[in-house]
Amino acid sequence: MKHLSLEESSGDWKPNLSQQDCLVSAVGYLCHNYQLPDKRPCVIFYDRTNAWKSGGNGKSLLCTALQHVRPVHEISGKHLKKGDNQFAWAGYTPEKRVVVIQDIKAEFQFYSLYNQIEDAFTVEEKGKNKVTIPREMAPKIAITTNHTVDNQ
Repeated sequence: MKHLSLEESSGDWKPNLSQQDCLVSAVGYLCHNYQLPDKRPCVIFYDRTNAWKSGGNGKSLLCTALQHVRPVHEISGKHLKKGDNQFAWAGYTPEKRVVVIQDIKAEFQFYSLYNQIEDAFTVEEKGKNKVTIPREMAPKIAITTNHTVDNQ
């Protein structure tokens, strides 16, 4: 985690300890089974600077590493639409404890995930019955992006 939190300072690369603590907390949250009773955060890994919008900062690598600790369901964020993503969760199975949405676009509307994050987790597939997973059993959600996320 130390290398993911490096920042350039006067020509030297030094760890940003605050950012490092944040990363450790986010990964720790995604790795354990405990669900906070009053809130369910969505972890967003994004580029920390506007200077590097091409990625390569280790966001996807970190989420891929989660697969060695927890069962993960990955969704390509590049294919998510602006609004309704009715079948976005297709293929999810309850034994997967973390859902990672990789590389969402700048125009992605974060609020469209509100019910999946805060309420029961609903999975709908074409030609199949809708499955609802109770809030306390719902997977944790992480997002990777090269852009800041607007929660409006």
